[in-house]
Amino acid sequence: MKIQRDNVLTIVLLLATAATLLGMLLTELSEYNNELEEHGGGTSSFGEYITTGHFLSALFVMHGQPAPPYSGHLLSAQMGFESFQNWQSEFLSTTVVRGSLDCPEVSRIARVQAGLGSPFGDGGVRTANV
Repeated sequence: MKIQRDNVLTIVLLLATAATLLGMLLTELSEYNNELEEHGGGTSSFGEYITTGHFLSALFVMHGQPAPPYSGHLLSAQMGFESFQNWQSEFLSTTVVRGSLDCPEVSRIARVQAGLGSPFGDGGVRTANV
């Protein structure tokens, strides 16, 4: 139970990612089958679809290029470069967010916005001097 509580955000994001990918793949399968029917072909099952280049181009942005075979894409320099760029961007944004949360001024503003403190930093409410 502690593992679930400590990792709830990770679990929710993984489930959301899986649901998004599944929805995207089912939509792309439907589009692929429509294209096949328009050109006089039969339809594909999900198992058949995930072995096609159309699946790869739906899963990865191929920039208008024909989809290479799985091994060709997964072992390519482009895949490594795009993965590195993605991770670099994620680490940079995480560092920026973490750094701003460690800043006392940002923390004070966040506490005020949450209604947990005074904007004057004295922990109370200002009263007029009479």
